[in-house]
Amino acid sequence: MAMCKCGGVTEKKEIKNYLVPGALLGVEGVTLDTGVTDTICKKCGKGKIFIPDVPGLITAVALTRVKLPFKLNSGEIKFVRKALDMTSKQMADLMKVTPETFSRWENEKMPMVEASERFFRLISIAMLMDRAEAVDPELQRVVKMEIKPAYEQAALGSMMHFVRVLMDRKVETEELWKDEQLKVANG
Repeated sequence: MAMCKCGGVTEKKEIKNYLVPGALLGVEGVTLDTGVTDTICKKCGKGKIFIPDVPGLITAVALTRVKLPFKLNSGEIKFVRKALDMTSKQMADLMKVTPETFSRWENEKMPMVEASERFFRLISIAMLMDRAEAVDPELQRVVKMEIKPAYEQAALGSMMHFVRVLMDRKVETEELWKDEQLKVANG
């Protein structure tokens, strides 16, 4: 039984279909089907939301967003770049544009042209797909995608629904498995 700072007993509850605050991710309308818990103090009523594997969630959301055929807005471009763990200068260099051009895309000063946006999406998928094994990269779909000029937030939100999955990682050899068991047993 866990205790709150106020001395009250806390209770943990799972939250179904949790709408993640846009400020947390940088993308609006993301819902999580499973895995989110709320720990609430029975005495003072304060709660604390726990989202497991936030870095993994950020990767999955970024990868999913670049696969959707709606124009990326400036905040989403910045969100995806940060999910890639790159500076704007690094991304500009990778895309073969000036840092000023990339900055304009991220700061709503200039829209990204379709060819640049497609290139940005493909780079993002290539760099993120190994970090989000449960999300199909669908590279061919993005190559052939016709990017629509805008979207309704509700429509995009219905496509940004995530379910927590545990990936089954097979161990290559029995000896490696023993080593892993020892690491776990030894803490």
